[in-house]
Amino acid sequence: MNMPGEKKPNYSKKYGMFLGGAKAVILILVIVLIIFVVIFLSQRAYFLGYETASYKPVASESEATEIEITITEDMSASDIGELLIEKGLVNESLEAFLLQDMLSGLHGEYIAGTYTLNTSLTVDEILQIICTEPEDENDN
Repeated sequence: MNMPGEKKPNYSKKYGMFLGGAKAVILILVIVLIIFVVIFLSQRAYFLGYETASYKPVASESEATEIEITITEDMSASDIGELLIEKGLVNESLEAFLLQDMLSGLHGEYIAGTYTLNTSLTVDEILQIICTEPEDENDN
């Protein structure tokens, strides 16, 4: 029971202050998380762009070797990129290859066949070759 003149403790005010402080801490943590995500994505985009723009062939003209690859109709751009990287024709990440593929204007125009490619070719030159009919060796 309350005695006359005795103040009742105001727990709801203290609880409200606690919630306000907790909300502020959570908001700060969310903002910091967003900043870290933006920084990470910015760095990734920068390095991907740098890798794409500064691409050099695997070998020089004098050190080049020829490698035969076969592209089937069911192969996607990722499959082709993985094949080129595995065979040593491209020395960049798959993401950089896919970006160059998208920017080339030849995305999805691959023609199934067997191609003899050179390690001195750039990604753009390789894409030009695999998007044109392979020369049939029996026509000679």
